[in-house]
Order: sequence, then C-alpha cells, then structure tokens
Amino acid sequence: MSNITLNYAHREYKNDFTADQTASFAKRLAVSSLPFLALYKPFTAPIMLVTSALRVYNSINNLNECSNEDFNYAALETTLAVSALTLMIFSLPIGMLITTGHDLLKETFQLIEHLEKEDYTRAFESIAHIVNGGLYAALILSGYGAVNILIASLSTQIALGLYHAVKEFNKGNNIEGFAHLGMAYIRSCQLQQVLAALQPEAIKPTPKQTPTYEKVPGKAQYGGGDWSHLVKTGNGLTLEQAYEKANSDPNITFFFRANQTFYAGNHLIESGKTYFFSGTPEWGEAGHWADGYVKTYK
Repeated sequence: MSNITLNYAHREYKNDFTADQTASFAKRLAVSSLPFLALYKPFTAPIMLVTSALRVYNSINNLNECSNEDFNYAALETTLAVSALTLMIFSLPIGMLITTGHDLLKETFQLIEHLEKEDYTRAFESIAHIVNGGLYAALILSGYGAVNILIASLSTQIALGLYHAVKEFNKGNNIEGFAHLGMAYIRSCQLQQVLAALQPEAIKPTPKQTPTYEKVPGKAQYGGGDWSHLVKTGNGLTLEQAYEKANSDPNITFFFRANQTFYAGNHLIESGKTYFFSGTPEWGEAGHWADGYVKTYK
C-alpha cells in the first residue's frame, strides 16, 4: 500500500436521511453529490460528521415516535448513531467503523424482512450491501492496509453502483442514476490505480552507453609489455575510422596510432598503422612517433 494514495471513504447515505429530507429536486441533487464531495480529502471528515449528526437527529426522532414493540431496536439504533458521532470527533476511522456496523445492522434486519415477504430481489440487494459493508469494515480494521480487501471492496461497490444506476434509470430517477453511474466509474478508476500499483516496476533498459576516447599523447604499448592482448591492426585509418573500429568491438579497450616507423622492444611499429588492444594499457614512451587512446564510457 505504500505506493497507493487513495481517499476511500464510504457510508450508506440512504440511512442518514428520511424520505421527507430527500423529496425535492434540490435535496435529491444535494444528497447525490455527497459521495463525490467526500472524495476531496478536506471535505471527507466534515461531511461524515454532518451526516452522522443528521443520523443522530433522525434516530432520536424515530425513538420518540416508535411503538413500544419497536422501542428496543430504535434505542439500539440511536445508541449506535450517537456513539459513531462521538467517536468520529476523536477518530474518523473508529467513527466510520461504528457507522458501518450500524449500516450492517439495518441491512440485516431488512434482509430478514425481505425474506419473510419472499421478496428475493430486494433480499439479494441486502445481501450485496451486507457484503459491501463487511468488506469496508474489514478494511478499516486492517488500517486500510489489506490490499486484497480493498480490491474486493472496490469491486463490490462498482457492481452495486452499476446495478443501482440501472434500477434508478428504470424508475425515472435520472439524478440518482447518474450519481450511481458516476461513482461506479470513480471506484473503477480507484481500482485501476490499486492494481497498477501492484504491478512490478518495469525494468528500464540501461541506456546504451556511447564510448569516448581519452588521448594519451606520445604513448604506445610498451615493447616489453604483454602484446598477447593485441586484437587487430588497421592500415591508413583516419582517427574517426579508428574510433569506429574500436566501437564495433567491445573487447577493444585502447589503441595507439603510429606517426612514424619505429621499434617498441622487438615489435616493429609501422608508420600509419593503428594497433588495437584489449585489457589495460602498459604505456611506453613514444615521443612524437605515436599517440595512445583509451576507451571510456560516460
């Protein structure tokens, strides 16, 4: 995760609002924009705090208005909402973990209700949301460091986003449809970022080094040195041609060019001839009769 910088905040915003609070066009637009605004890191914590406070407000209202039969469940929801808001002030991840637990509780009860009514389509939706919430809770518990959980969570949110986009478009709710579609696209971009960070860095080819030559004036291979490293010779070569010959053979590490005929020990050095060697030069004094050249790389 060290190469992954991802602002990944998620909550079920549908549990923060009542139907009356999302009835108008302006309110629907505002609520649909919240997941996108939360992607901007400076806005993440304030949005989570405000929506958590709204959830507390609605939970308390529900507690005051519920029947005796539903009181225990409403009291539990209110306790979770208040706990999440309080803890979120001091630690956003812990607060988000409690909020996600609250979302999972609501979705579990809705799943039971859907199964009792044999509404298997909505039961499937609840199961998908439970899986999604469970993955996000596990990601928080891992300190956002479990890449496999992050990949699974993002993939689940992409699938859910596309599913709800189609569902909202079919109902004529274009605002919510485009919101789900846009968030699915953003989650797919985040998933691509995670997968790209997991790829091993491509081994960059070493740039081809161009040899250069350092001139050593007045030098030739020492006559009493090791001449077994003589690779080749060339007659009448210009300096540029000598460079080309040396470049074409990686074994050649130095050469010298004779300006006059002379003897280096027992070796007859002929005027106009170039002598190419491998290994390390053993220079001998040649005065104005020869010049040496050593291959170097930069």
